Amino acid sequence: MPDSTDDALLLFQAQILIELLRHNDATANRLLAAYAELYRELSSKWQAVLREVTEAQRSGDVTALNLLALRSQRIHALRVQTAEQVNRFALQAEIDATADQAVGLRLGQEHAARLVRRSLTQTAPGLDHTFVQLPAGALEQMVGKFSSGAPLRTLFSEFGPDAASGAEDVLFRSVAMGLHPRLAAEQLNVKLGVPLTRALVISRTETISAYRNSTLEAYRRNDDVVKAWRWNAHLGARTCSSCIALHGTVHALSEAFRDHPSGRCTPSPVTVTWAELGRRGIRGSRPEPTRGPDWFAEQDEAIQLRVLGPGKLALYQAGDIDLEDLVTEQVSTRWGNSFREGSIQQALAAHGQEKPWQRYRP
Repeated sequence: MPDSTDDALLLFQAQILIELLRHNDATANRLLAAYAELYRELSSKWQAVLREVTEAQRSGDVTALNLLALRSQRIHALRVQTAEQVNRFALQAEIDATADQAVGLRLGQEHAARLVRRSLTQTAPGLDHTFVQLPAGALEQMVGKFSSGAPLRTLFSEFGPDAASGAEDVLFRSVAMGLHPRLAAEQLNVKLGVPLTRALVISRTETISAYRNSTLEAYRRNDDVVKAWRWNAHLGARTCSSCIALHGTVHALSEAFRDHPSGRCTPSPVTVTWAELGRRGIRGSRPEPTRGPDWFAEQDEAIQLRVLGPGKLALYQAGDIDLEDLVTEQVSTRWGNSFREGSIQQALAAHGQEKPWQRYRP
């Protein structure tokens, strides 16, 4: 990435975000430890029932469905136990996620102040500005909710019933279809592992989302010096094409940040210049930051292939699609709307068309 002042600001924001991610990593480790013992216990019990049924089925004494019927009370009890134990884990995961959200909201305020002050020294050096932060009560109202405004509890409360019904469904389907015991066992383990995977995704996504929302609200409260926000992605081979394409784009303060689940992108402030303050003839140092598509075009083919995959890369190299064509918006009443990488068909349809997120001009 070229060494420009605005690029240095984006790098600075990436560095201070590490503080939040490290805190969330500690939460993830606690969730892993808490679920490991529960997972082993539940898996061994479901696997025991599966082994008994498949071994008896091989002997040819009774049919598989009759075997399951004979064990219906035991299966029901195991389903209840699974739901109860996973629900206890989900309750603790919800508490941890809510606590991490509070940390994200607080750091969002602190980091917004540091970013705005740093940006102002580039665009209007010497400007004295008192940064306005959100009141504590406003921050408290944002804790425990998705970006869409729905309570976090609505999703965590589904963990137990979903895990229990998923394990039971795998058991019955595996026996009825005569699946190989090894394959059936793998499917059971996948179902029982879903609560942990979902908890980790929610924890990371909602912690960073709280941080972003807090940051944006801070920008809006300081709209005398912050006129817009800029999409800041971590440019690298592990970043999706949508986030790379959006990197460097400028958005109105009224616009929400719409990153996909587990995304690491953040909003950076676009502050006023001397000219916008009515001070003509004074120049601040404000080079344009590197745009994501420009960065991507300069990468070697190995990195481009890792980001796009062979099919999309071939179309990109042929000029049939641009990186911006891969940005598509997914609508969700639970998670809120988010930008993510689209399909080849969506990219081809979008090629040459103006994108709604490209229309804003500060």
